[in-house]
Amino acid sequence: MPESTVGQFQPLHAAHSIESVQFSVSFATPIADANWAAVLAAARVFKKELPGEVPTMHMSVQGNGSSLQGQPAIALRRTGADGSIDAEFLVAPTVLMYRTLHYTRWKEGWSHAQKLMDAVLAEIDGGIDLAAVGLNVVDKFLWAGDSFGKGSLSTLLKPASKYVSPHVLGREDFWHSHTGAFMWHDKNTRRLVNVNLDHIEETRSGGPTRAIAITVVLSDQFQQAGYERLTDRVSGTSGVIDSHIQQLHVENKQILANIISNDIATRIALNSGTTI
Repeated sequence: MPESTVGQFQPLHAAHSIESVQFSVSFATPIADANWAAVLAAARVFKKELPGEVPTMHMSVQGNGSSLQGQPAIALRRTGADGSIDAEFLVAPTVLMYRTLHYTRWKEGWSHAQKLMDAVLAEIDGGIDLAAVGLNVVDKFLWAGDSFGKGSLSTLLKPASKYVSPHVLGREDFWHSHTGAFMWHDKNTRRLVNVNLDHIEETRSGGPTRAIAITVVLSDQFQQAGYERLTDRVSGTSGVIDSHIQQLHVENKQILANIISNDIATRIALNSGTTI
């Protein structure tokens, strides 16, 4: 640790640094109107664990990427004592999305999302073409220490990560570093890789503190121009959906390992081969 630094960034939790995880499955065409009532009924089965229901509009990008379309949707939510959302299941005609702020382990998190999504997918008569599978993970690290100097970021960030703009590394004030690109993944799949780092001030129980949030947004996109058509039909989350979610999980871990120091990566078992 540099001499000018008193303290270091600490993972948000003792066992891991994940603040939230979001899973999504998008369809190439909307769920048929004839199936919509059954879809909503299937989702509402889970109102004991997600008791709040909010009618909403989901904005989706058109196939040519040039415009947005509003779609009627519902969001089933569980909120905390302060009114903040702990977990949410969004059901819209072209997307299913589950987000939780109570992540424990990968197997438990994805299995729960699968349970919710599979109940809805069972009501889609005949299946729908798959448009995209997405994973959005927010890792957070909090500053623990009284003095923050030019060398303090080195307690968390690697000095030559390809995902971090180098000019922010010597800054003592707050900053943002955002990057993204579309990648060829396989003959059927264009992968969006978007990595955002935000060095911000947060108010915690002990007062204001520095935090670095690392948000990795990954999306495997299908039915794209220049790629072979994906012929798998959506009938459940097993098969192609599970395969791509698992691949995105591996990619997310690799990206995070490229950003944070080896010491912090070891502390959160990122390089241990476990499925955290």
